[in-house]
Amino acid sequence: TAVNYVAREDQLTAAVVDAALAAGRALDIRNGGTLQSVSYPANSAGVSIPAYFSRGFLQAAGVETLEGVPVDLDGNSLPNAPEHTLRVGLAYTFRVGAGDLIARWDAYWQSESFAREFNTVGDEIDSWMQHNLSLIYEREGWTARFWMRNVANDDNVTGKYLTSDTSGFFRNYFVTEPRIFGVSLRHAFGD
Repeated sequence: TAVNYVAREDQLTAAVVDAALAAGRALDIRNGGTLQSVSYPANSAGVSIPAYFSRGFLQAAGVETLEGVPVDLDGNSLPNAPEHTLRVGLAYTFRVGAGDLIARWDAYWQSESFAREFNTVGDEIDSWMQHNLSLIYEREGWTARFWMRNVANDDNVTGKYLTSDTSGFFRNYFVTEPRIFGVSLRHAFGD
């Protein structure tokens, strides 16, 4: 797969494309698969260029390749690394009959961050917060727990990525789970 280089379009002839596809078919047949090509629309010479070429293949075929566009990342934030995070939990225990009832609240907050090292406006991830609750009853080796995550049912964006030009530069987003809740029971056998 090509990474961070530019090939001269006028040198990507039909012969170069056919050779690349033939090499791909031979490789896929050896691995028991089939070849499916993803291509750009046809260029001015009427050649539909496959989306992925290795730099070595192009150079061996006589196609000039150039380094990609250098970008100064000095001072940028690391991707998916918020500057601040905070996790808080509070619990209170009530004596109920022969057991204990524990009410617990947990919260997580993180400051804004960036999805990629380029720190562009499109890379920004807003700060977000999530609250969780649980009620726990413990008695003589038994534990019953009711829990709820993402109490506010917020769709917090936790990450995203930008696809390549071969698939249209769309973004995929990762969000927190919706509000979920459940009950769990546990028993400790023996001492």
